[in-house]
Amino acid sequence: MTSSPALALPLSRFSRFETCELDEASSVYSRMTAPVRIHKVSSREAFGWRAHQLALGPLTLSTHETQGRSLADCPETDTYLLSFALSAASVEATTGDGVVPIVRGRTGLLAHPRQCSRVSVESGSQIVQLNMPHHAVRDAMTTLTGVASGEVRFRPRVELDAAEVTPLRALLSHVLREADEEHPSFEGAGMGERLAEALLFKLLLTQPHSHARLFVRTEAAEPAHVRRAAEFLEANADRQVTMAHLTQLTGVGARSLQAGFRKHRGCSPLEFVRARRLERARVRLLTDDVASSVTDVAHDAGFTHLGRFSVSYKARFGESPMQTRARRWVPVG
Repeated sequence: MTSSPALALPLSRFSRFETCELDEASSVYSRMTAPVRIHKVSSREAFGWRAHQLALGPLTLSTHETQGRSLADCPETDTYLLSFALSAASVEATTGDGVVPIVRGRTGLLAHPRQCSRVSVESGSQIVQLNMPHHAVRDAMTTLTGVASGEVRFRPRVELDAAEVTPLRALLSHVLREADEEHPSFEGAGMGERLAEALLFKLLLTQPHSHARLFVRTEAAEPAHVRRAAEFLEANADRQVTMAHLTQLTGVGARSLQAGFRKHRGCSPLEFVRARRLERARVRLLTDDVASSVTDVAHDAGFTHLGRFSVSYKARFGESPMQTRARRWVPVG
């Protein structure tokens, strides 16, 4: 196979496969990533494919280069597949949700389980793919929220130039750069699993999906005073807010506000804001690249008493703040 002169293919230190046979490429890709059947667009064009693969805990990161135009038919699978373009050659995916162009630096594709697709690939294309088993995504959601969740459905089109996607892009770019170094940090014991968890958390926190309500809780049918108080508490969870402040804000008495929260939120205003603080603390403990202490994280989240914070945290998430912090993955360099 003649490789593209424009870009070296990342992950070159890891498992490599190369072939000019369509059936062989289909078979190997199906084992590496997800079931696929590859076809030539033109019998007059030579076909070639090469790939590298890196295992990160339950996830698989791979890079692919294709010579000759081809079509890839992808049947239903039980994994999520995130695809970004590394080269300027065009790649376009057609799914049940419509057509998604995979354009370098602009748009990517996030395919979900039980979704069929057809991918049109131009000659010289280079892409990176992150394969995520559905149970890994589900478990990461439960870890972040403390709530058992079902299947997460993402918006298939990933807007790579959107500011909220920057943390995910930065982490993936760091992994690809470090993977080609002689001693990448994630080769240490347990580091691949931590990196996988960090990637899943950033994906869940930055890409729109069906369980986003677990991060921003609002209820359209609830009374305006409950919704207004909840929105205020969400925005000011790190501050000390009194019931007097809430009654002044909403124009209703304390008993009515308490009753409204119990009915529509299943908790008191105090319990509501404490839960938001715990969730913010957990996200930071799991994803913060800065080596902040547990005390700093608790204080910044709005807790004034570290002992009470630790007790409440363990009761909510089943582990101590220190145990959560020890599981976070931090890029080196």
